[in-house]
Amino acid sequence: MRRVVLLGCLCVWGTVAAEDGAWRLEDRSKIEDLLIRYCTAVDRLDWDLYLTVFAKDATVDYTAAGGATGTAPAMAKWLQMVFQDMPIRLARHQHRLSNIEVFFDKNNSNAAKVRAIFTSPLSLNVFPLEYGPLMTTAGWYHHDVVRNSKGEWKSVSLREEIAYNQATVHSVVFVLAIVFVLTSIVRVLRSKPKQAKLD
Repeated sequence: MRRVVLLGCLCVWGTVAAEDGAWRLEDRSKIEDLLIRYCTAVDRLDWDLYLTVFAKDATVDYTAAGGATGTAPAMAKWLQMVFQDMPIRLARHQHRLSNIEVFFDKNNSNAAKVRAIFTSPLSLNVFPLEYGPLMTTAGWYHHDVVRNSKGEWKSVSLREEIAYNQATVHSVVFVLAIVFVLTSIVRVLRSKPKQAKLD
């Protein structure tokens, strides 16, 4: 009789464990989709899609890369400026994700921490040139994610951690050339009033 009860308990425990495992696999898949959506939004410059990644009160921190920090809507506007509006901009880029780690909160089934490696080739463009020299940046994305009342996983916090920034020789030469040209223009403009006085 004891053996029957023990076997019954083991069967129930095994069923619950299997269901819990399947549930976690589904959550993990949804969280991975969330990270992919983030990268897709940035690469396609789709700021409406970008905002769907985050909860309303989410914060985003790009300071490790020399960027800004703030709310998701504020960072969407900042990214638009960096990638689209400035004459010297990072106009072309492509994110690659790997080593996605999901750490579910043991005390809250609706929360998790996520860490993922990213690598992103970047093209530095100077208007009106369409293509510029290539650079690569890589590091980790740290997300705090929660599941809302609709069953959707959203990021409430994103922090970027940089491992390295790598520029090709052409990129360095290109940037130095731009600095030289801009410096020369400034010198010429500053020297004009002096020439007028001499005349």
